[in-house]
Amino acid sequence: MEYGDPVEFFERTFLTRGLRDLLKQTVLRMSGQGGDPVVDLMTTFGGGKTHSLLAVYHACSGLSPDRLDGLRELCTEAGIDALPERVNRVVIVGNDVSVLGSTKPDGTRVNTMWGEIAWQLGGRTAYDMVAEYDRASSPPTTTTLENLLNAFSPCVILIDEWVAYLRQLWSSGGDSQALPAGTFDGHLTFVQSLTEATKNAPRALLVVSLPASDSVRDMGQGIIDNAHEVGGTPGLEALRGLRSVIHRVETPWQPATMEESYEIVRRRLFKPFGVEQVAARNMVVTKFREFYGRYPSDLPTEVREYGYETTMRNAYPIHPELFTRLYEDWSTLERFQRTRGVLRLMATVVHALWTRGDTSAVILPASVPLDDQKVVEELSSHLDDKWGPVIASDLAGDGSTAAGVDRDIPLLGRTMAAQRAARCVFLGSVPSANRRDKDGRITVARGIEQKRVVLGATYPGDNPAHVADALRQIADRGSYIDRDGDRYSLSLSQNLAQLARSRADGYHDDEIADTLTAVLREERDKGVFQRVHRMPATSADVEDDATAALVIFGPDRGFRKAGAGKPVSDGEKAALEFIQRRGTNARIHKNTLVFAAPDADRCDTMLRAVRAWKAWKSVVDTADDLNLTPAAARGARQRLDQASQTMKATIKEAYRWILNPSQEPGDSAISIDAILMNGDGTLAERVTRKAEQSELVYTSYTVSFLRRWIDRLGLWSNEPHIELGKLAGYFTQYVYMPRIVAHDVIYTTVRTRPDTVLMAGNEGIAYADYIDDNGRYVGLALTSNTHVQASGLIVDPTVASQQIDDDHAKAEQAKAARVVQQRPPTITPGGGDSNSDGGTPQLATTSNDGAATEPSATLLTSMSRMFATTAVDPSRVIRDVARINEEIISHFTNAGLRISVHIEISSDDLDKLDPAIVAALKENLTTMNFADWNME
Repeated sequence: MEYGDPVEFFERTFLTRGLRDLLKQTVLRMSGQGGDPVVDLMTTFGGGKTHSLLAVYHACSGLSPDRLDGLRELCTEAGIDALPERVNRVVIVGNDVSVLGSTKPDGTRVNTMWGEIAWQLGGRTAYDMVAEYDRASSPPTTTTLENLLNAFSPCVILIDEWVAYLRQLWSSGGDSQALPAGTFDGHLTFVQSLTEATKNAPRALLVVSLPASDSVRDMGQGIIDNAHEVGGTPGLEALRGLRSVIHRVETPWQPATMEESYEIVRRRLFKPFGVEQVAARNMVVTKFREFYGRYPSDLPTEVREYGYETTMRNAYPIHPELFTRLYEDWSTLERFQRTRGVLRLMATVVHALWTRGDTSAVILPASVPLDDQKVVEELSSHLDDKWGPVIASDLAGDGSTAAGVDRDIPLLGRTMAAQRAARCVFLGSVPSANRRDKDGRITVARGIEQKRVVLGATYPGDNPAHVADALRQIADRGSYIDRDGDRYSLSLSQNLAQLARSRADGYHDDEIADTLTAVLREERDKGVFQRVHRMPATSADVEDDATAALVIFGPDRGFRKAGAGKPVSDGEKAALEFIQRRGTNARIHKNTLVFAAPDADRCDTMLRAVRAWKAWKSVVDTADDLNLTPAAARGARQRLDQASQTMKATIKEAYRWILNPSQEPGDSAISIDAILMNGDGTLAERVTRKAEQSELVYTSYTVSFLRRWIDRLGLWSNEPHIELGKLAGYFTQYVYMPRIVAHDVIYTTVRTRPDTVLMAGNEGIAYADYIDDNGRYVGLALTSNTHVQASGLIVDPTVASQQIDDDHAKAEQAKAARVVQQRPPTITPGGGDSNSDGGTPQLATTSNDGAATEPSATLLTSMSRMFATTAVDPSRVIRDVARINEEIISHFTNAGLRISVHIEISSDDLDKLDPAIVAALKENLTTMNFADWNME
């Protein structure tokens, strides 16, 4: 109804810049005040040509400009008070005019287009002016047509679908008698005459509508663009002929821009906004602007530009991104009409959303309901291929991949992130899925960028990261969606992802566990730990050493915090087992183990990621056997990289628990403390950071803390010393003790301790090499030592100070006695030798009666054999043997003399050794060539 009523038509029509120019030329031309005589509405299919023709038709209806919305303003701009009350209007629709001619109601037989134009201008009277040319199917002269137009001015001639009419004449060939409408060449002559005549008639206007086609300029080889409207080669020849004639005098018309199309669609589909609606629009646009400002890196750059807020206001309640997809992507389709197609589709979408009670703030690309049959039918009407199976499989419906992602991941399901993202991928990639070049080859599908999907699928309050995650999930699971970097596209054929999924589903659980183990063992670092055991099969695989170890459990030993109604997790059970035993034997060094365990609730996600990675690796490894194209092989490698990143991310997310054994002194029960860890890096690095922050493992220790534990455990209660190695062993054997990296931590603490004399009596320690048979400490020191050993003693500094004081007093007494008893040596001349002339003074000894005597040279030179035996400290063998070598043996070896050294070892405590150690001793004695040994 609105198209037939001039008043309602103009009320519902937004006057774009192009349409305003067209109507202004019409006003001028009808008033004889100049203006362009010929206008060509040459735009893409559906570009608003028909609507523009209707605007000219209704403007020339004879109604006052005051009644037609916007027309009075145009008349004022043109300096025209009013339009003529009567304008002769001719409307020619090429596919509605027969090339065989027609008989009019008054009995007039009309054969040609010039006869049709004349008859519409003035009935029989006008027709008679061109009757002889019409009967002969021959084009009239320019003068004849000029006279006709002047006689019935003001007049406007509107011609649509001219190509459809003319291509019929091209198909008839060169036979001039074939059709009453005339020949193809004769009609082109008429076109030239008509344009010239219109130019010369001051109050005549010719408006033609021709489809746009690049093939007009370049025939080339291959397909014809816009072939649906042009009509193949005949239509192309017809269009080429019309353009070559009309372009000499026509004025090109500018179609509506995308921004102007916002207003066109809004006026057609929605009522005018009132005050409340304008306020609501402004509030919504402000919310979107603030939202986009918070996530600049996740969205296209244009959303941060100043003009985007204005664009959103103009497009409201439809989001500009939806217009962008329709005008930039869908309008490239042959059967999608630029303006009419957008209107039809949006009308269908709006109706579907309205019937569902959708109350969303704006209509996003993600709002297009692909599960609505009418919407799908409207979209499919513009596509050559059948996309129904693709939509049902991956995009929409309860059984689709997208719906499955939203169900499986509640975080995404709360906003239906996957289904929203899937709709955006459909709208942004389907038009280019099977696009062809001019030579007929299928171009690579361009797809849609991730940022565009985020823009088209998020409302204020949403998290863009959820949409990005949903996209990855759909691409990983979908059968028809492909991913190339940050671009996503759809295909009509199943993709490599389906092959990868088939292979992934075929792997046994044990294969996936082995793969995960191999992946974790690629990490070689140890962090603060001396050893790392990655996914040991049993506790027997973890050595019982006195060094700190990180044990990484597999998904079969996942951890979940126990609570009301929740059993103890497998990870906690395994940790307790590993602490207590190594295989079938009791573990001695219980306080050396720290455990890393995956979250039991995230193990399935991690294992799925490992399956996907293994499957994609298999596809890449067998690319040659699969005969993949280079593009497909490249895509497979990209998917492998993506699967690798996803696997690493899920491993990181799953391994989030440190299980730390703990115990209170005096309590036999050992408990497991669960500590949450975050951060990046290898597992060893992440555990190390948390261990250092929480003091789970010590790489150094202070003397005061060491003394505190000695006092706390009463280690000096029976005797004022304890063996250093035994004390260090407590730190690795008992869970209630602080955990150290190795015994060397305690050794270093003792070796580098500060001067105990300067410390409080209850904070310091002393060190001695050993205690002799008389109960005295040997090598006793209150200050730091250059060397300490496991057999050394940690001594109560009070006792040590007492011995040092006693030793000092005794030394002073001995020194005083030596001063009293010391006598100077007697110096005598050299022996009274008759050959001596006084000689050199020699040192003489003193006899018991005080007389000086000389040493016997004969006694010193008559000895030839030496024999000596001594006992060495078993705990200081290396030190004592080194001293013997330096002070005695070296004198013989340096002189090149013969000397033999024998080592004798004996013990009466053989029965106190473990049988395994006794067996090892026997083997070592034999290997080291002990010729004479016996055990009894």
